[in-house]
Amino acid sequence: MATFSDYFREASKDKVDIKSQVKLNGQPLKTFKSFGEQVNTQEINEVYTRDLTGDIFIWDNTTFGTWDDALWSEDADLTGRVLVRVIPQNNTYSEKFISSYFVDTTSNVTISNEKAIFADTTSYITSRILYDNDETINQAILSAVPLIGTSNLTYSMSADNGSNWETVTNGETHTFTNAGEKLRYRVDSSGTAQLNTVTIKKI
Repeated sequence: MATFSDYFREASKDKVDIKSQVKLNGQPLKTFKSFGEQVNTQEINEVYTRDLTGDIFIWDNTTFGTWDDALWSEDADLTGRVLVRVIPQNNTYSEKFISSYFVDTTSNVTISNEKAIFADTTSYITSRILYDNDETINQAILSAVPLIGTSNLTYSMSADNGSNWETVTNGETHTFTNAGEKLRYRVDSSGTAQLNTVTIKKI
């Protein structure tokens, strides 16, 4: 007579076959399944600075830490911060169009269902700064995964925050004519197209 130990050892067999091997005494056969999922995350660090000279409360500061003189909470003005560093993990950022946080400008492009949808010949999308670590950027790689309209898409990168856009070849290392410190990408379309991901890596 088969035991439940036999049942677990033979778990790879079809459920009907297993049921015929186990004496259940009229009880229903219970099966258990487990599933594993892997979640891939990416990290990008943004560092901001702000000149706090004024009336904002700074704890334990001899000048700006005086009760009833300095302001805090909703009374303090926290505007005017300046982005000084953008450092993605492994110098690589992959845009999967889950949100538009790292998208700077678009024209006739819709971001929906984890893709960028280009409408016509005047469509383009540019990114925010995706690498800025106070060092000269001489080379980078852009790797894109289009869904449709592959031949309509043109890829560019800029190492100087968009002052000069240089056309690049998808998946190949590009050496910048105009080196700089702030890396961005741009995608233009000459017709309808859809883009799944754009990955940009500073070399």
